[in-house]
Amino acid sequence: MAEKPNPRKPRRNPELNDIERVIKNNWAEFRRESDHTRKRGYAMILGAALEQWLDEPEHIYDLADGAIPPPEPKHPNPGVVDGAETLCEVPGDTENRFFWMPFSFIPTTLFVGRDGAPFDSRELSGFVVLFFEKVFATDNETVSHFTSEAAFRRHAGREPARPFEKGEYIVFADPRGFFDGRSALPAAKYKTLSPAKKKAEALAAAFGIRFAVARLAGWVDNH
Repeated sequence: MAEKPNPRKPRRNPELNDIERVIKNNWAEFRRESDHTRKRGYAMILGAALEQWLDEPEHIYDLADGAIPPPEPKHPNPGVVDGAETLCEVPGDTENRFFWMPFSFIPTTLFVGRDGAPFDSRELSGFVVLFFEKVFATDNETVSHFTSEAAFRRHAGREPARPFEKGEYIVFADPRGFFDGRSALPAAKYKTLSPAKKKAEALAAAFGIRFAVARLAGWVDNH
């Protein structure tokens, strides 16, 4: 059996190859061109590409140390209530705590009871908004984060097939364990709670990120 890749092992930055290809092609065009105006255009592209190359690191990591703090919103977020509990804030078993989630996978803050939402789901982004009940979160604190969605999928699992079915249990990563600090990416889905909890605990132990389990209680179509 092949050994699983280590997400903390450095990999050569693939962006460097793409930038170097641009530099090579434009340098060839620059040398062939005789028109001064066109040469200036190629020179400008070369200069920008060289600046970009200098800004890129030689190696990248799929999993890095540290939790990502939630970003300051540029505009008021109707799904966030100041001081309200967030999806992965409290570990352990949970009941009667609900949240809305658009297909952007950015959860609202939690509220008590199915009808306890302090905001209108129609104010959230997206036409279809999913309605979940949080049921569990792992005990560990989030001390790492994935550096991209591709890195998350490479190690934590493919995105579960849609559409999600009512009653299914979805395993979500702590947004602080993802580079944008906002998205609770789904890692798996199950028909029953027990395997979902086991999966959450295994992922948490492997990556140093808290994972939560939530049951799909319904959705609203705001078309």
